[in-house]
Amino acid sequence: MNHAVCCPHCAGLARVSTAHLGSVVGCPACGETFLAAQEEYLAPPVIRPQPRRGQTVVVPQSVSPEELHDPHQELLPDPDGPTPILIGLTLLPWLFPLVWLMGPLLFGREPLFTLAAPTALAVGLTGLGLGVSYAAGWSHTTRVKGLLALFLLGCFASGFLYFLKKEWLESVRKSFRRSSAEWQQFDPPGREYRVRMPSPVEHTDTPIPDWPLTAYAFVEPHVAAPDLFLVAHGRPNADTADDAEDWYNAVKQTALARGDLLGERAVALRGAAGVVGREFEISLRDGVTNRIIRAYYHSGTAYYLAAEGPFWRPDSPDVKKFLDSFEIIR
Repeated sequence: MNHAVCCPHCAGLARVSTAHLGSVVGCPACGETFLAAQEEYLAPPVIRPQPRRGQTVVVPQSVSPEELHDPHQELLPDPDGPTPILIGLTLLPWLFPLVWLMGPLLFGREPLFTLAAPTALAVGLTGLGLGVSYAAGWSHTTRVKGLLALFLLGCFASGFLYFLKKEWLESVRKSFRRSSAEWQQFDPPGREYRVRMPSPVEHTDTPIPDWPLTAYAFVEPHVAAPDLFLVAHGRPNADTADDAEDWYNAVKQTALARGDLLGERAVALRGAAGVVGREFEISLRDGVTNRIIRAYYHSGTAYYLAAEGPFWRPDSPDVKKFLDSFEIIR
C-alpha cells in the first residue's frame, strides 16, 4: 500500500510503500533526502458567517432526545392556524339552534325558551372553541379532545334548556325567594265567605269592570314579579244581567284582555252542593306570569278568586292551598 509523503525542502509530494515509512528517502523533485512520514489529514477551518448590520439572529430551540422521537410533541404553535378538522369541531355547537327548530317535530313538544337560548349557547361555545383551536403549546390531539368536551357539555346544556319545565323554575324561584308572609284565614267584614291566604290583606279595586265587587288582595312586597292572591264578591247592579253565564263570560273576557287562555274547566264549590263554577288558566303578556282564576255564582252573588305568579299552574302548591280553601258561609 502506498502512502503520500511531503518533502520538507520543496513541499513536493511523493509516494512510498508501507515498508519504507520511517526510512530516509530521496525527493524525486529536488533530490534532497528526508525522513518519510505519513501526512495527517487536517480539517479545513470552520468559517462562521457574521450577521449583517440590523439582521435578527434566530437561536434554534434545543430538543432532548425523548422529545425528538415523540410523535405527539408540538414545541411551537402551528404557524398555519387551525386545521379543517378543528374548524369543523368549533362550529358544531351551531347544530343546537337547528335541532331546536326541528324539536316540535322530533320531540312532540315546544321548548320553554325561544330560539335565542340555543343561539346564545352556540355563540359562547364557538368563542371558547376558537380559544382552544389557537391555544399555544397544545398538541393537535389535545385540541380535538378539548373541542369534543365543549360540544358534549353544550349537548347537555341545550337538552336541559329544551326540556326544562316551568314547575322546575318555580321550585328554584321559591327556594331562593322565601316570602315572610304568613298564611291565615281571611274573613271579610260581612263574613260572607272564608279563605286561607297570605297576610297582610288589603282592600283593592274590583277585578271585573262593570261589576261592583268588594275585593281584597295580598301582593308580595319588594319583589319585581310579585305573587298575588285576590278574592272578591258582590251582587250585580241593575245594568248587569243576573245570570251565572253572564258572570262567567265577563270573567273570561276580562282575563283574555290581559293574556292568552291556556285552559278552562268546571269546578265544584267546596261545601256547597250543586254549585259548579269555572276555572280559567291565563298566561299574561310578559310570557312568565300566569293567573289562575276561579269564579262562582251562588244565590245571586258573584265570587271571584285569582292567584298570580311566575309559571304558576292550577296544581301549584300555593295555588291549590288558596283556591281549595274557599268556602261560602251564607
